[in-house]
Amino acid sequence: MFLEKGHRSGEAAAWDSLGYASHHLGQHREALACYERALALHRLLGDRYNQSQTLVYLGDTHRASGRPSVAGDAWQEALVILEELRHPEVGQVRSRLDRLAAAQSG
Repeated sequence: MFLEKGHRSGEAAAWDSLGYASHHLGQHREALACYERALALHRLLGDRYNQSQTLVYLGDTHRASGRPSVAGDAWQEALVILEELRHPEVGQVRSRLDRLAAAQSG
């Protein structure tokens, strides 16, 4: 529906929601594809905050799929955006990165 109407932000939100649902159903490949589409649309729209959120979810899915280094890359990109925005969710992303570093070191 959003695609037909040319409502890109609605389309991005729908892909993000589909990714979230797929992730929580254990369908990680589908989740990653949905998140990548959402991220591309958020970038096209210049929507930095929603880019960061989708990157966090991408990282979560990569982590759940056994790809911690790719997860870390996504979380790091999200962290940069949130720091630039001076957003209070910076701490949540830093915690993910800290837990990842701790798991990789020991």
